[in-house]
Amino acid sequence: ENNGGAQKKSSMLRKLKKASSKLWKSATGQTDDRGRFVAEPPPPPLPPRAPPPAAAPPPPPPVATAAAPTADEKARRTAARLEKKRRRNAARQRQKAKEAAVPGAPPAPTRQAPRPPPTRDVPSRPPPPPRAAPTAPNPCDLGIPGAAAKAKADGDSQFRANNVVAARESYTRALDRLGATDDAADATRRSFRAALLSNRAACDMAMARQHGASKARVCYHRAIRDCTLAFEAAPAPYARAMLRRGQAKLAVGNSAGAIEDAFSVEAAVVEMSAADGEVGQRGQAEIKEARELVAKARHFETQRRRLAGAARPRGGAGRVVID
Repeated sequence: ENNGGAQKKSSMLRKLKKASSKLWKSATGQTDDRGRFVAEPPPPPLPPRAPPPAAAPPPPPPVATAAAPTADEKARRTAARLEKKRRRNAARQRQKAKEAAVPGAPPAPTRQAPRPPPTRDVPSRPPPPPRAAPTAPNPCDLGIPGAAAKAKADGDSQFRANNVVAARESYTRALDRLGATDDAADATRRSFRAALLSNRAACDMAMARQHGASKARVCYHRAIRDCTLAFEAAPAPYARAMLRRGQAKLAVGNSAGAIEDAFSVEAAVVEMSAADGEVGQRGQAEIKEARELVAKARHFETQRRRLAGAARPRGGAGRVVID
């Protein structure tokens, strides 16, 4: 009996819940007239949002353009300018007339021309007389044979043309034409002979720079011999011969002899210029070359000592290793 009451109660509850569900669905519109469930249609899609309208750019500011003056306006401006100028000139004329009518009035200021600079009374000096062109003395008048002088001139022109081989032959021919100059009193012939020997040494040094190492050494030794003979033949210290001999000695590796000759060059130049009281342009050039020769010789000696110190024995006796 109790079980049957419970079943009835539960069935009644189910019916009541079902009826309430239908009532709620019908109230919300989810069922039709027959009580069947009807799905609610989805809401219609929203229309797309239109973009905001673009702001219009601000209008450009008005440009103030000056109107071109007309022909009447131009004429009016010109007339006003001329009238102003006329009135100014008339006022000046009236001011001048008033100052002229009043006695004792100071004169009107006027522009004065700039004063010229004061000039000193300097007595005029007569122009110096024209210098006569220096003429070389005739070698024949100095007791030098004409054939020797001509051969020397040929050698000089050939040496300037860089034909050192022909120039050396011309200087040798001049020495042959000159002959022996053992007389100590004949200073002119001794100076000429010293110049020929020094020039032939210059040719040998130029030939050494053109040939290879084997022939160059022979040419430098001949230049040293000729410079020594020129130094002995010259009646006065011959700086150019000593300078060339120092350069030739440095070329064959005798740096000590090159330094000694370079110092002798400077002493000879100072001794020769003692009479004049000043060193000439040629003497200054010879002193400059001598100092450059000393610097080169010292650099050469330093490099040779450095190379000699680099070779030292290592390991057993008799074995030498170069770093």
